[in-house]
Amino acid sequence: MQPAKKPIVIPASTKAAAGPATVIFLHGLGDSGEGWEDGAELWQTKLPHVKFILPTASIQPVTLNRGMKMTSWHDIKSLEAIDSSAFTGIDASRAYIDSVIADEIKSGTAPNRIILGGFSQGGAMTLYTGLQSSHKLAGLICLSGYLPYSGSDFASKIAAGGNGTTPVFIGHGEADPVVNPKAGAKAAETLKAANVPVRLSLSTGGHPTVPLFVVLCSVLTRTCLVIDQLTYRTYPGMGHSSCPQEMVAVIQFLTAHLPPTAPVTTTETTTTAAKESGAAVASTAAAGGAADGSAAAAAAAKK
Repeated sequence: MQPAKKPIVIPASTKAAAGPATVIFLHGLGDSGEGWEDGAELWQTKLPHVKFILPTASIQPVTLNRGMKMTSWHDIKSLEAIDSSAFTGIDASRAYIDSVIADEIKSGTAPNRIILGGFSQGGAMTLYTGLQSSHKLAGLICLSGYLPYSGSDFASKIAAGGNGTTPVFIGHGEADPVVNPKAGAKAAETLKAANVPVRLSLSTGGHPTVPLFVVLCSVLTRTCLVIDQLTYRTYPGMGHSSCPQEMVAVIQFLTAHLPPTAPVTTTETTTTAAKESGAAVASTAAAGGAADGSAAAAAAAKK
């Protein structure tokens, strides 16, 4: 594929003792890398040691929009079957994203210091590309997205890749009018079918009648955080967008899996992470997440 423009690159402002770290984040349908620049800059205020790369998809006709040409990672024929219809162009986009990852590795960043993420269609590309990648990545982030071909034998493709136990974060609004939240649930079912070790738990909080989003992350022995479970939280007015609380959760995920310092022994890391997690969750609950996420929530309202 031929990207519509060069990726936006936000260099790290500090060096990490654990080595360079990179987040590659993919936009949604009709958007560009610029659409997530404000969000990435916000995340970097908490993660100055992390470099952010924001690629832009190629311009191609989209059946859903009557053949109109726009930036798109793959064709979409219907919102009703968004995770199981034909995806013309998806493998070309996957190859391009793989090349971005490969370039980072060649530049000196270890695969386990790279997180791939995206919003909506970009989240779908994250799961499709990341779960089949031959590189063992640090994590995957899918916001308001879906898993392409989730109704097929995608589990075997996950098993063939190198990221069957890679931590995966999935965020989705229950009131999403664009990508049905059931698509996120199907993605979780596919991961479980692929024997991705996930642990499920429920938690309550916030207003009981407002939308929910889902966080899904596989269990890693080197961390012991709340985000290593399938967790349900309430977020006022969350549809096909993001919100301050979700941005805080993303920052927590990035911090956990791209730490500035090298991990110590498993026992010491798990104990320390558990203590830090409790403090972070208490702090987030008290603050409501508004301070950390207000700027990114506005930027994330785009597809």
